[in-house]
Amino acid sequence: MSIIPEEHDDIPLYEGLRVDEQRYTVKGDQWQEVYDFYMKELPANGWKLQHKGSSLDDDDPENDWGGFYSTWVKEGYNWELDVRSMYDQSDKKTEVVFDKHDIHTATVWIDEAPETMCVYEKASDDTCRTIEDRETIQKVVDLINSSLDWNQTTEPHSKNSKLQIGNLGIEVLYKEDEMVYFKSEKGTKAMKPELEFFEYTGLAYERADN
Repeated sequence: MSIIPEEHDDIPLYEGLRVDEQRYTVKGDQWQEVYDFYMKELPANGWKLQHKGSSLDDDDPENDWGGFYSTWVKEGYNWELDVRSMYDQSDKKTEVVFDKHDIHTATVWIDEAPETMCVYEKASDDTCRTIEDRETIQKVVDLINSSLDWNQTTEPHSKNSKLQIGNLGIEVLYKEDEMVYFKSEKGTKAMKPELEFFEYTGLAYERADN
């Protein structure tokens, strides 16, 4: 459980719930009451329901579980709230778990792949290597667009290259077997060290185990 409701004014706690290791519990089969409580109280505290499901939606007669799951988001938060509950028949208790998960976004930086792309092996270079193959350029654009937006600090990297894609200059920071960072006027993105990216751009890259 990665979030404690008592520490958040906008996450109410169902009456009777008590901390029990990595969960909250209350005596008896109360998961439907817990479900009704959070479906009412979380929206009242500004939360918007993203996903939900419960045993009431399960038509399989062989499944005898009782419980629900739900995912919520709120404006101003860069994480989503997960609330789930189930009835433990052996302990005769209703369990409730609260978790939070980071919301990962990938902002589109480049709407359309240009006819040419310039690759600077070093960001400080005055001359570049031109790529004119549209399919290759499109693959590079897709990799950059699908990379996750990054709001944390970037680790120091030994290599600093640059791509010029249309009017957008993109600094590329990388190091063997570590995250690749893209920096531009649009912000910062992070990508796992995809070998395809280095194959398409021709930037020098060697794995640490080579």
